[in-house]
Amino acid sequence: MIKSILARFVIPSKLILNRLKSRLDLSLENPELLVAQCAALSRMIPILYLLLLADAWMLVFAFAGRAPAYLTTHIALLLSALCIVRFVMWLRMQRVQITAERARRELKRTAVLTIILSISFISWALALFPYGDAAGHASVFVFITIAMIGSMIFLWPLRAAAIGETICSVPIFMGYFVVNGHPSFIALTLNVSVVALALLVVVMAQNRQFVHLVTAQIKARDREARIHQLAHYDTLTGLANRNTFREKMAASLDDSDGHLALLFLDLDGFKIVNDTKGHHFGDLVLKQVAHRMRQVCNEPGIVIGRVGGDEFTILLPKRGVDEASAVALRLIDTLAETYRLDDDRWVRIGASVGIAVAPLQGKDVETLLTCADLALYTAKAAGKGVFKVFEPQMETCVQERIRIEAELRDALDAEDGLFVFYQDIVDVRTGEITTREALVRWHHPKRGWISPGEFISVAEESGLIDRLGLFVLSRACRHATEWRDGARVAVNVSAAQLGKGTLASDVLATLVDTGLSPRRLEIEVTETVLLNNEQDTLDDLRQLQAMGVRVALDDFGTGYSSLSHLRAFTFDKIKIDRSFVRHAVDRPDCAAIVRVVAALGERLGIATVAEGVETQAQLDRVRREGCHEIQGYLFSRPMPSEHDAPIVAALNASTRRRAA
Repeated sequence: MIKSILARFVIPSKLILNRLKSRLDLSLENPELLVAQCAALSRMIPILYLLLLADAWMLVFAFAGRAPAYLTTHIALLLSALCIVRFVMWLRMQRVQITAERARRELKRTAVLTIILSISFISWALALFPYGDAAGHASVFVFITIAMIGSMIFLWPLRAAAIGETICSVPIFMGYFVVNGHPSFIALTLNVSVVALALLVVVMAQNRQFVHLVTAQIKARDREARIHQLAHYDTLTGLANRNTFREKMAASLDDSDGHLALLFLDLDGFKIVNDTKGHHFGDLVLKQVAHRMRQVCNEPGIVIGRVGGDEFTILLPKRGVDEASAVALRLIDTLAETYRLDDDRWVRIGASVGIAVAPLQGKDVETLLTCADLALYTAKAAGKGVFKVFEPQMETCVQERIRIEAELRDALDAEDGLFVFYQDIVDVRTGEITTREALVRWHHPKRGWISPGEFISVAEESGLIDRLGLFVLSRACRHATEWRDGARVAVNVSAAQLGKGTLASDVLATLVDTGLSPRRLEIEVTETVLLNNEQDTLDDLRQLQAMGVRVALDDFGTGYSSLSHLRAFTFDKIKIDRSFVRHAVDRPDCAAIVRVVAALGERLGIATVAEGVETQAQLDRVRREGCHEIQGYLFSRPMPSEHDAPIVAALNASTRRRAA
């Protein structure tokens, strides 16, 4: 009879699982829900097992001596052992941290075991039914009813288990009594089945409410986490923001007994990338910078913060000057590597670092940040791409640069004290002046002549270079129209002026305003403008050439010199750096470089200029090596225009009188 019941009413477990598959809420896409379901079941299922055990052994006592021992005691012991094992497992689950993956496995196992146990308990009870009298029959009916109803109630957190238990239990329960024609139980069976189905609806509604509640809690935590992230961390890079960094730094000063190192880092050349390529590409670079900084500063306790557009701070707890210097060097080297923006675009920037250590330079956050910032300012003034450790005299230097910036701005506003000097570039064969290079000079009313090395870098950092460059261009073009020999005028252009799309229009407006022919203007650029290999920079240069303006490559042979620069753009002239010309007489390697560059220019049809020729021996050497033109003190020093010469002479006389 048992086999008949199982054959007619027991649905194969695989078929049941396939039908329930679409209703299993066991996806790892919502791990917190899985953990919540598992936690809820760990509190409910032990009670269910106690209920089943008590109910099962009441049934054993009811049929003791009536049914065979294997149907009563033996099967009851087997089912009890299984229940006890699962009971202990779920009790242990209450005391451990449940992961999403473990919760997923346990929920799947519970859904399957629910079907197996439902079939097992009901089949066992129905197998005992023929051996009982009226009281025994009632015991079987009550046992099955309690098992079905109780399982549904205690399995509500797991929808799949509740559904599986129902679709297994109800058909077997109803089928047995209806098919075997027990009139006294048919009506009760139908009534219990209806109640079970109604209870299933309630359980499903409760499960939906549970899922909704857990999901709402997850969303609330996510919102709180997002708010915390926005309040404490930079949204672009994920690094600590200014306030969070300061808080962590203050805590570190307390925890490390005041011993720590602070690095203040600023990106060199990032502003040009951001201004010329747009904020989208600038953001891509910043993300890569943050990633590289994490790779370098990956030791426990180190804190990295983004405190400005391209400014970062690094906190090194319990570190000294030597350790901080080593980290700074690694950062500078790592951040100087190429950054890829897309398949066709890449850029190269650098980094400068200022270092302050506690308690040597300060014992509080404000003092240390100020010292590190001053050290950074000094590092950038020293040529960038370096690090400096704070020293007390740095504050004086910084204040001096700030003063220079303010006074240079005033000089540009009034166009007072700024002059353009010119140095001749001579044809090496004829001795004729082919070009005059325009060089800006600044006379301060109190300090006298200020070296271009001091104020040009200040102009570039402060954004005044555009105004200063336009001033030199306008003056140079206007003066060139007065030259009777018709020589060209060469004007230097900073990397900060290129790539914005405005240089060509500024040059054209100046040429129209002054009346100078484009063929008499020469724009000089250094190789640093080509380091980013950006299309916008090259477009600016091509527009100048299309207007008839010549473009020269200055200081060739230094820095990042590469033949790829000559392939990327067809220059009209190459100027060999003075460092090679100066030693070409006594150093064969320098002479070889001059010879190779001159030969390369000859093959490419590009004129070559030897800079810094100061002696006859140097002139003879560069002439033999094949240079076309020369420039240096041997022929002329930078001199003011005819219009400015009397003014400059008066200023020099006044300076000498004050010195006397």
